[in-house]
Amino acid sequence: MQRISEKSCYYYYGRQWDNWEQLRENFSWEIPQKMNAAFYVCDVHADDPDRVAIFHEDYTGAKGTITFRQLQQVTNQLANYLIQKGLNPGDRVAICLAQRPQTLISHLAVWKAGCISVPLTILFGPDALRYRLNNADARVAIVEEAVLAEFDRITERAFDKKVKELRIRIVNLQELK
Repeated sequence: MQRISEKSCYYYYGRQWDNWEQLRENFSWEIPQKMNAAFYVCDVHADDPDRVAIFHEDYTGAKGTITFRQLQQVTNQLANYLIQKGLNPGDRVAICLAQRPQTLISHLAVWKAGCISVPLTILFGPDALRYRLNNADARVAIVEEAVLAEFDRITERAFDKKVKELRIRIVNLQELK
């Protein structure tokens, strides 16, 4: 049998379990009072400046990498930007981006700001997107330029009075550089 280490899936709070069934029977969530998933996903790995967090490829076939250190820096930058724009912990942020590194960056930054990310896509269609926006109570939307016009058209009639007063603000990640 393979030795169980702290990085093993059978290691839980200082105890090593012999099998999945034992672990499952004894498992309970122990979430600290203050916890931020972005810290565990990104920041704990940023000490090594060369450790790769994301391998990506765009639609043209161009490949690239983003290190945990780079990911930490850009997510901190976007989180601070969102806070400067008036977001508070618990506020909801709609994220309407294609599957690419900026999507992960946006989610992590929103979490770092203490906010809640609301994943959206234009592929939901106008009615479903309008419904989600009305019910999510999003204060901000991070939207890519390719779908901005469609998003604006959909959101024009999407919000009830309370949300219209807040108005959706569009954040372009390129402006942060």
